[in-house]
Amino acid sequence: MITKGLLDWLFKSRNKGETETFDATTDSLEAIRDKVDTLPTSAGDATAAELAKVPKSDSTVSWNATALGAINAEVDTALNTAVPATPTAGSLNDILSKAAGGNTFDKTTDSLEAIRDKIDTLPTSGGAPIICLVGACDAGMSASATTIVSDDLAGYGDDYFNGKFWLTVVKNANSVGNAPEMEYRQITDYTSVSGTFVCSAFSANVEANDSIIVLHESLPFLKVVDLTSGSGNWTVPTGATIADVIVVGAGGAGGGHAGQNPACGGGGGGEILEIHDFVLKNRTTISYAVGAKGVGTNTDGPAGGASTFDGLSAAGGSGGKSPTTGTGGDGGGTGKGTGGAAANPGTAGTSGTESGVKFMRIGGGGGGGGSTTSTAGGNGGRGEASGGTGGAGAGGNPGGGAGGGSLGPGATGGTNAGAGNSAGTNNGAGGGGSSGTVLGTRNGGDGSDGLIRIMWR
Repeated sequence: MITKGLLDWLFKSRNKGETETFDATTDSLEAIRDKVDTLPTSAGDATAAELAKVPKSDSTVSWNATALGAINAEVDTALNTAVPATPTAGSLNDILSKAAGGNTFDKTTDSLEAIRDKIDTLPTSGGAPIICLVGACDAGMSASATTIVSDDLAGYGDDYFNGKFWLTVVKNANSVGNAPEMEYRQITDYTSVSGTFVCSAFSANVEANDSIIVLHESLPFLKVVDLTSGSGNWTVPTGATIADVIVVGAGGAGGGHAGQNPACGGGGGGEILEIHDFVLKNRTTISYAVGAKGVGTNTDGPAGGASTFDGLSAAGGSGGKSPTTGTGGDGGGTGKGTGGAAANPGTAGTSGTESGVKFMRIGGGGGGGGSTTSTAGGNGGRGEASGGTGGAGAGGNPGGGAGGGSLGPGATGGTNAGAGNSAGTNNGAGGGGSSGTVLGTRNGGDGSDGLIRIMWR
């Protein structure tokens, strides 16, 4: 062992009796010099290069290329990830979709490019797109279900509105609240000099002084389909995403008799179900059934059938009663109006009530009661449209009760020994009860068939 000399300082252990640990390959001056030679001396050496890889950003130093590439890759992945079926509330994906908590965004119709392309197709007047025009039918216009004349809307050029615009009646000047108010029909021809429009047929005549609106097809809920009978599967149009749907139960028939007094009750109106924001996206077909009207006979009137759309149902109205009781039929639905009692004169049916928001239900109006003497039958109760007028009584013949209203007005009761009047095409309305007479059989009036109206975009 070397102690207290120069060589002693070369060893790590200097205590007496300990083994020397000096290793020339690592501990000699030459080995130490070689180690020092490998230490970095500037920012370009290995340690500085490693430090430069640490992501940073301030007023003088930008992100390095490696960090930028990694960040860009993460962002690209996020932007190219499919929108989830149920986006996180408040996220960008959630904001892009109309339905809360769902994914209804469709790039073919809802993207900025699709919206721009749609705007590019809008017709213009003086450089500005035309999407909506308001006018009134001419005072001298002949009533028509297909040909509408409005000088207010003349001068846009022949055929300007063909195929791309729809016409709706917003006010029936001669009978407010009744058809064809709020029906939409596509314009098929336009004559500029007179402002004459030709449309597919409305359910009732458009008449002088009616208020109308012409709307471009790009506006929502302007594509309208009416299902008026039968059952099956409705094929969802290509590109359709959402709709408002009106489901109307059929009207009950008025009561009839085989040569009896007093008079019979009117049929009740069908229930109305209004469905708002019904989602069509990703649907191909939807089941439906349109309720059939009650057909009048010489006894108690048959009830109208229920109408259904995708399992959602609107109840039909009940039939009016024969002279045994002479009461009017109740309307359809939980908010139904009740039929009037037989009396002198017959009493009116009560109106249906509304309930709900997204699924609004309007009960059908009750049918009027038949008269028990030669006076008028009771009026029908209101649904969305008015009830009918009780039939007049005369010469010992009591008047029949009127039909209850639904989407369309109820039928008039039978008058002066006559049969009950039918509700015709007044969607969901009840038929009139027959007048009382001993002169022979009198059938009650038919109710009206139900309806399913789909207003989609």
